[in-house]
Amino acid sequence: MKEKFKNVLNIIGIINIILTVIVFNLVIGANEKNLRIMSMGTFMGISIAILFIKKIIFKEKLIKSNVDIAVTLFMMCTLLPFIFNTYCTIQGTIEFILKYFFIYSIYLLVRHVVDTKKKINILIYTTIFASLIPIILGIDLMNGNYFDSVLQKLNLKYTDDYRFSSTFGYANAASIYVMFCVFLAINRIENTKKIPLKIICFLYIILGTYIIYISYSRVILILYVIFILGYIFKKIYEKIKNNKQLLKYIIIIAIGIFAFIVMYLAIAMGYSKPYEVGDTNKFRKKFNPNQTYNIEFFIDVINDENYKSYTTLNIIEVNEYFKETKLASVHLTDSRQVHEIEITPSEDVYYIKFEVVNYGNKKVVIDKCYIDGEEYIFSYKYVPRVIYRLITSFGLSDDSILLRKQYYENSIRIWKDSPIIGHGGNSWRMLSTAYQEYYYSVKETHSYFFELLISYGVIGVAAFLVLIYYIIKTFIKDEEKKKKLLIFIGLLLLIGYNFVFDFGMSFVVILLTVFEYISIIQFENKEEKNIKFLDYLVFIVLGIVFVVLVRANIAMSVEDCKDKVNLAPYVSEYQYKNIDEKDFSKSNLENVKQYMLHEPYSFQNNIYKMYWKLVFNNVDILSDEELKDYINFGIERLNTVKSVAQMDFDKILERMEIIKDVINSLENIANVFCKEKAEQLKEQLNKEYELNMSNLKDTRRNKYSDYIIDMYIKKYEEILN
Repeated sequence: MKEKFKNVLNIIGIINIILTVIVFNLVIGANEKNLRIMSMGTFMGISIAILFIKKIIFKEKLIKSNVDIAVTLFMMCTLLPFIFNTYCTIQGTIEFILKYFFIYSIYLLVRHVVDTKKKINILIYTTIFASLIPIILGIDLMNGNYFDSVLQKLNLKYTDDYRFSSTFGYANAASIYVMFCVFLAINRIENTKKIPLKIICFLYIILGTYIIYISYSRVILILYVIFILGYIFKKIYEKIKNNKQLLKYIIIIAIGIFAFIVMYLAIAMGYSKPYEVGDTNKFRKKFNPNQTYNIEFFIDVINDENYKSYTTLNIIEVNEYFKETKLASVHLTDSRQVHEIEITPSEDVYYIKFEVVNYGNKKVVIDKCYIDGEEYIFSYKYVPRVIYRLITSFGLSDDSILLRKQYYENSIRIWKDSPIIGHGGNSWRMLSTAYQEYYYSVKETHSYFFELLISYGVIGVAAFLVLIYYIIKTFIKDEEKKKKLLIFIGLLLLIGYNFVFDFGMSFVVILLTVFEYISIIQFENKEEKNIKFLDYLVFIVLGIVFVVLVRANIAMSVEDCKDKVNLAPYVSEYQYKNIDEKDFSKSNLENVKQYMLHEPYSFQNNIYKMYWKLVFNNVDILSDEELKDYINFGIERLNTVKSVAQMDFDKILERMEIIKDVINSLENIANVFCKEKAEQLKEQLNKEYELNMSNLKDTRRNKYSDYIIDMYIKKYEEILN
């Protein structure tokens, strides 16, 4: 009877895992689309219940291996910024805790119910077939948009993209995920004897290869081609390694094919075809500073309308901070024409681009382009677009390389302010504009290493690296590692690529996949650990996280704002709506203070302005000690919390005006303490002025014209005077 109950429990666990995989292949779980708390709460609740029953009734150990310990310690790192109060946003920190511990509950469930090869195979096929959901939706997004209404309801709609980005909204993440699933399909072909399943997996490999191709993800495409060619060569070698003569012929043929491809590309890249110009087009050529170039365009302008419209071609220099300077401009008429343009890039040139300003429905086509008499080709006649992109885009002038360099430098600046424990979840989104050297807006840091570094500090990165070490060590000791080799390689590529280059692991579906297969890699691992206190600690933390998820779900269903705050006090939206701008009471002042403590970077100027207005409206009813506390708190927030937008001068100007108003109000209070604090704020204002003047006058880093810069300087000086 007990054994039957255990089998039923395992079946429920498997179904829960399968449904989790399917649901998150549908909803993906991007940070910017908010947590899927209903789905996470449901699946996590079932997982915890099964694990708890197994622990209490069947006396199963929760933590069974060194990898389990490493995973547990890594997950516990997400709690540290909250425990030690180093977080920059309470909502982001708690949401990341919820996300990671949801993943952790599924990881533990896989460890405890996926205990046979048959169940492993079921999970692998589930991953492969579930990945067809984002593939189908992604193809639909690029073509018909037949599922548009479904995507809107699920909050999955993204802007159109010529690359395959699917419901991830990001081509690289979609591509690396599909590549991992292709590895799983190859694994199944190698390890199953059922012909129909082999055929299905082979068809999936063809589809997956096509998806990777149309994603135009350069690094992933290169990794994939290297792997596929290496895999094919390995298989051929295993078949004919004893036939040295045949092996020799195959090597010669392979070298011949490679030489033919190189020769073909060398010849084919000499043939151009007319290039239809988009809004902005980049020269994939290095231009030397202070050198004069003569650019000759042969252009056709086709006007399908009955009226003449204005069209210009602008040549623009871009520096390493993406500041643009127009070098030349020509008017295009409705006919075939030749334009000769002479440009001299400055010392700061990073690359040159040209843009067409088209005020009508014109079609602008470049037949030929020559730079100093040598043809420059925008579009190749016999080279596929993705190959052309691979060949021409790897270089120092590539946007993605430069942008990543700047993101990583910015991440290091953020990390230095909390190097050990980090700033908590979603810290990049909250802090990046406060630390950046020039103004840009990007939602992720484009590296899981840097995401961990700024979120959980050195401890978080170290914990993750220890986890990777034990995964590799466990695999090396595995007696059946040959059957798992493709899964292991795919897993390392999935982790390694995102750890170094990208933010794919910020998507729940990819993070879920990573930890599911970390669990599967340990199948038949005979290592046994017995750490009882850790088992109970895990249950306590999982229980607390589950309660938070349940309360968050209830909060979504209630209407009263105060009830929402009581149920989910960490949600900034509820906190903000609970603040009544027309309520000048002391209790509302306390609400604003709490918001500033938990969300110092959210609606920063609005909240500062509201806070000080409430303080000065309550001067008569506040005791001297209370007034001192509120004023000290407000000034401490201004001094310790960086301006949310270091290079956004409109917001900086607004912040300075707020500080000036606070100074005037403090000076009007007949109180020595207030006079002293007014002087302190004047010093703060002068310091900020010097920094802002330095940033404004650095014309390499800001994108404003001289007129706009002079206007800002005049406004700043008015505030100081």
